[in-house]
Amino acid sequence: MQRSAWTGRRVAGLVSVKLPVPDRLGRPAGEKEFWVEPMYEAELRRWVDYANRYGRRFLGLVFALSAISLAGAFLGPVWEGAYWIVVAAIVGLGATIVVYPFATPETNAMLGMRKARALARAAGWFTIAMAFFLAFRLAF
Repeated sequence: MQRSAWTGRRVAGLVSVKLPVPDRLGRPAGEKEFWVEPMYEAELRRWVDYANRYGRRFLGLVFALSAISLAGAFLGPVWEGAYWIVVAAIVGLGATIVVYPFATPETNAMLGMRKARALARAAGWFTIAMAFFLAFRLAF
């Protein structure tokens, strides 16, 4: 019995859907066959379209915010304000993960896309909370 790509459950009556997917760098990687419950096919199509449209933007934002955070960490010993640059970059990274809750292909395969997306959003909110903890705990 096949596992649903959307819910991660093993159920009968799945339908095959071929959709264009990006690779790990956001480039088109051809079509992939997904097995999904008929009632979730439209959601799966919308989500894969969203991933194709915004995958590169997500990767660019993660890379840029990580570089800003790293630059702030290097500036920390010579400029006190650099601490706030790091905090702002971490908040931005968390917000990026909340807005674009993409998960790895392995996580999608293990949990299903719906649960993996929820897990990614939770990780984004945790990242934002961690940044606020750093801001208020260590700044004063």
